[in-house]
Amino acid sequence: MKRLLSTIAVLALLWAVPVGAEVVSRIAAVVNEEVITTRQLDLELAARMATEARGETLSSAAVEARRQTVLSELIEQVLIRQRVAELGIEVSDGEVDEAVDDILKQNNLSGEQLEEALRLQGMSFAEYRKNLRKQIERYKLIGREVQAKVEVTNQEIRAYFREHIDEFREAPFLRLNRMTFALPPRASGEQVEALRAEAEKAAARLSAGEDLYTVLLGYASDPGVDGGDMGTFVEGELTAAFERAVEGLGEGDVSPVVEAAEGFHLLQVAERSPGSIRPYDSVEDEITAVLKERKTQERLQAWSEELKKGAYIDRRL
Repeated sequence: MKRLLSTIAVLALLWAVPVGAEVVSRIAAVVNEEVITTRQLDLELAARMATEARGETLSSAAVEARRQTVLSELIEQVLIRQRVAELGIEVSDGEVDEAVDDILKQNNLSGEQLEEALRLQGMSFAEYRKNLRKQIERYKLIGREVQAKVEVTNQEIRAYFREHIDEFREAPFLRLNRMTFALPPRASGEQVEALRAEAEKAAARLSAGEDLYTVLLGYASDPGVDGGDMGTFVEGELTAAFERAVEGLGEGDVSPVVEAAEGFHLLQVAERSPGSIRPYDSVEDEITAVLKERKTQERLQAWSEELKKGAYIDRRL
């Protein structure tokens, strides 16, 4: 809830318009017994355009389309306010205080800094609290009439897991073995070629099926030769030269000799895994959240339509 309150508070800050003496020019819409005037509409439209258009010049058709959208949103706000009153939903001063405190903490602001930001927007702190209260009322209403009626069954969760199984797959990885033939300091050309030849021989033995440690044992007296299990690697963790060397290799395959400044390397793919599937129990809550959000949005849309169908709405524009 804290995260939502922070978001709606920002919306309230951006969208709200100071309330002054309103001159009623024409009726834009009637919602049950409540009137939305063209002045209300134009004030709200101006506030939205100031934050959304960002100096962009819009055609008259685009402005009118935006005006109709804003009118639809004002109608929905009236319907929600009326439904809140009908159900007797209330928001205490303490709840508003808590929301304000959360906003201050999350944005690392002091009360004075928030009030100054509001002043620059042309809004008083009292008006800000009023808008915030309305947003919390809406949150409570949706929680009661939408979220409380959303259910996700075990069958739906398991079906989603099966249908989206690749989403729960760990990253593919390789487990590699290595043999390294280190060059001595200031090695001559002959020494380099001799060492390369030894690496090629070892590669041939590994490719023929000999065990890595058996091959290593044959070089036990040579301190310049070592190797063993390198561990596991996902894409991007190996050096570019090693990535190229193991590309396309299957389990048990041995790479060509990889030449480096320090010597020669052989890489053997001990295991190539497409990535294991995360256990169902570890993703059940995650799937539940996804399905609940999806159903909540669907239910919210249906609830909004039901609210409009059950009301008297007369759009005059």
